[in-house]
Amino acid sequence: MDWGRRKRVIFVFLCFTALIIFSFIGWYFFMVSQEIQSDIILDGSSITELNKIEELISIRELDGEVQVTLPQDGASFPENLAPPEFEWVGDADIWLLKFIIPDENITVLTRKNSFRPSSELWSRIKASSKNRYIDTYLYGQKDSWLGGKSFRFRISESPADGYIVYRMAGYPFNFATQKPPIYFRDISADKAELFFETTSFCFSCHSFAKDSSKMIYSTRRDTEEGRIYGVDIIYADGSEYYELIKNDSGSPWVKGSMIGSWMPDHKTVLLEINAIPKSIEYTSDRTAELYYGDVGDIGVYDVSSKKLWSLNGADKEGLREYFPEPTPDGKFVSFAIQPISEENSSINVDSDIYIIPFNDGKGGIARPFHGASEKGVREYFQRFSPDGKWMTFNRVEGEGDVFLELSDIYIIPSSGGKAKRLECNSDNMDSLASWSTNSRWIVFTSRRYKNESRLYMAEIDEDGRAYPAVKVPGQEIGERLAYHQPYFVSDGRKLIEIRKKYENFFGI
Repeated sequence: MDWGRRKRVIFVFLCFTALIIFSFIGWYFFMVSQEIQSDIILDGSSITELNKIEELISIRELDGEVQVTLPQDGASFPENLAPPEFEWVGDADIWLLKFIIPDENITVLTRKNSFRPSSELWSRIKASSKNRYIDTYLYGQKDSWLGGKSFRFRISESPADGYIVYRMAGYPFNFATQKPPIYFRDISADKAELFFETTSFCFSCHSFAKDSSKMIYSTRRDTEEGRIYGVDIIYADGSEYYELIKNDSGSPWVKGSMIGSWMPDHKTVLLEINAIPKSIEYTSDRTAELYYGDVGDIGVYDVSSKKLWSLNGADKEGLREYFPEPTPDGKFVSFAIQPISEENSSINVDSDIYIIPFNDGKGGIARPFHGASEKGVREYFQRFSPDGKWMTFNRVEGEGDVFLELSDIYIIPSSGGKAKRLECNSDNMDSLASWSTNSRWIVFTSRRYKNESRLYMAEIDEDGRAYPAVKVPGQEIGERLAYHQPYFVSDGRKLIEIRKKYENFFGI
């Protein structure tokens, strides 16, 4: 072949290649200029051409013009969580979201300021990226390409427990009349299911045995004899149901039984007894202070003998002792302690965390928990990691306990020491953390999302550091409803059996 013919062949080839490239570019910009009614996923054979187009886009930071709100940069997702939501704030006609994963790139075009991958797409992202960071780029187009915003997240190989149980409370919360339902959620799916609901009495403050086989929850029933406070106990296998814990005289424990926990032997329950909320005062339509008119003590209930008694050393006069939580080995019981009197009724009073020997239910001398009994702050709602290494708790400056706006979650070695604020906290309320059974995840309530109370999860590494938290997806149920007191449950089958037992008992 002579040189002239070669030049003609090369020229034709280059023209044909240019035609393909510019045809794709023309199609691409035609698409971004039209009304896109749904998200478009670009991957596979279009990667090379798409990379050429992206060379036209300046990958510069937008100096605050674009803010990624979900997920937070550096967040870690459990591998068994449902596809998460990606959300951002910015002014553009169309957005390009690009995921960089091993061996392929996945690019999304959308007109919305949000994107949620399908289950199939999320599975692809997870399969190639466990324990690796996924670099993600967000570009906006309005008249011209505005530039980009980059962030990253990872998929953890450590799963969280498969179920979360929580109650739903409306704003403002009225303790006297509200009967908030309890829901449970398979975290790998979107839809929450109703767990408990009744209009005949109020139930709340639920807790499960570590193997998910037993549940307790506090109750408030209005009867002919007056208002009765108690605790119900349900066994998953259907063998037992105790409607009300009773005192030695056979009467219901009318002085009140609040937040409780199971001992590790699953045969004994720790309770807050003798404490009845006196009033609730609202500092806004979303924050409140719960005041107590009577002191509270730590009670011990033996399920087999149906005997209830106060734990010696955690039943002092003039003090409210509450939020009992055993150490994973069952040798000690932690609890919060707060001075109370007729004058203050727990208003503006510090609370500290104490620890006491369990001693087969005989108790002993209670001592401040080193690092979680600081003066001038409130410390409460402590929870031990199941491996016995850590304890999380709430710390806040101000009034009240459960409904506070500025509470944070702290972590401390279970033997005591220096407490630190977990990295997963926000500038708004973060509260009521519960541990997954593998001691790698916590689930908690946070008001960081549009100032609405929602469920968040955070991975905790071996050194007690928290990755940025991720929002549990699929929670948009409207305003003025708060997700409250989340609890990890490992065994969904036993959870269902508990629910069936409840339904059979009440005939609903």
